[in-house]
Amino acid sequence: MKKKVVGIIVFVIFTSLFSCNNKNVSSPVPNIPFDITLNLTLPLYEPLLHPMGGIVFVNGGSKGIAILRVSTDQFVVYDRHCPYQIEDGCVVNEDPDNIAVLIDGTCCSSRFNMINGGLPDNGPAVVGLKSYKYNYNGSILRVYN
Repeated sequence: MKKKVVGIIVFVIFTSLFSCNNKNVSSPVPNIPFDITLNLTLPLYEPLLHPMGGIVFVNGGSKGIAILRVSTDQFVVYDRHCPYQIEDGCVVNEDPDNIAVLIDGTCCSSRFNMINGGLPDNGPAVVGLKSYKYNYNGSILRVYN
């Protein structure tokens, strides 16, 4: 009986350590070092002054960066390089019907939900968009990897 319980515990631990889910899958998007500082008081970044005010695209990363403010002090930052068939070099753009969705309209029609970890919610892509780190101090947003 004791061996059976230990076996079950080992199985559960092993399964949880090695099971896959989309959030833990490494992004196939190339890691291009960058460090960008944005002054959000500039008119160019006006959509980032308010939560869900709009997506701002800036240079950096592999194919550019998409930034969306989701709350007073939280942002989501993703590379625009579509992770589906990475060698095609496709770029995601804002979905005109949904402020928090990026869509690959030229290659595979995958849709990525920026609020849900950049994970695909439609299309053939199974890996989410590559996310980036940021710091925010009230008017300056630093985005980097």
